[in-house]
Amino acid sequence: MPTARLWLNSWPAAPLLPRSVPLVVGSDESRLRAAAAGYGQVTLLQAPLDLRSGAQQGDAAAFRGGLGFDDSVPLVVAVGEPGPQATDAGLLAACDAVGELACWGTPVRLAVVGAGSSRLLVEGAAELANARAGRRVVAVADPQDDLRPAYAAADVILGMGEAALRGLAFAKPLVVQGERGFWELLTPDTAPALIRQGWCGRGIEADGRAAGTIRLTSILRELLDEPGTRIRLGRYSRSLVAERYSLERAAAAQEEVYAEAIRPASRPSVIDLAADAARTSSGVLRHQAIRRWPRRMRDRPV
Repeated sequence: MPTARLWLNSWPAAPLLPRSVPLVVGSDESRLRAAAAGYGQVTLLQAPLDLRSGAQQGDAAAFRGGLGFDDSVPLVVAVGEPGPQATDAGLLAACDAVGELACWGTPVRLAVVGAGSSRLLVEGAAELANARAGRRVVAVADPQDDLRPAYAAADVILGMGEAALRGLAFAKPLVVQGERGFWELLTPDTAPALIRQGWCGRGIEADGRAAGTIRLTSILRELLDEPGTRIRLGRYSRSLVAERYSLERAAAAQEEVYAEAIRPASRPSVIDLAADAARTSSGVLRHQAIRRWPRRMRDRPV
């Protein structure tokens, strides 16, 4: 029996898959949606991380030195994800928040990594933050293939999706970014919702940058004022990774999926297969019709 791997961002294609096919999904939200759609065998298998000795080694001193930041001031590292507009607003809010904190006299520096297509906007926000603070408190790092030095240098990590998840392995406190001003500190209380949402979120404010700046400023101020809190939450981050995202756990889960799929008792009945075939055929035809409709309207004579 084949096994399909379904990620949240590819969910629109899922109705075309037979419901008798075991699914392996990448977020708890996808698992719930697949189960609600009638898929009987749905396994959650999130992106695993290599936690072996040496996997989290990075030259933190070189990263800080390359930006002109020393070790005496806490460093916040914001890691952007390519593509989503939420990243743009979030990185801009991060620059604004650190600029605000620096104006209040809070010792803090910010390094933005992975600004991508929004780099010019982020550099502009960084210049404004530095001007407000009267010194260089925000730096935009050059693109880097290896982000381990950035994670290793951080005292606090900001990010979303896989960028946030990778940061957990470095035993640093994490503030998860999302859309419309969403920022959430990872704690034992907030972890279930963040895991379910795929390490992102959505706020309720129309002006995501302004709302995000206020929210993030409050979170960072608490973290920067309490080194003990940073240590405690960093340890929690590492324990969460080991429990849910290690390579060993992912391998064991994948093996269980395959073992279950080839068990004779797991094979669907002829009636179920026939119903699946009819449902899938109908879904394919409907999907093709929806795709062709805009083309027909575009090509229709005026």
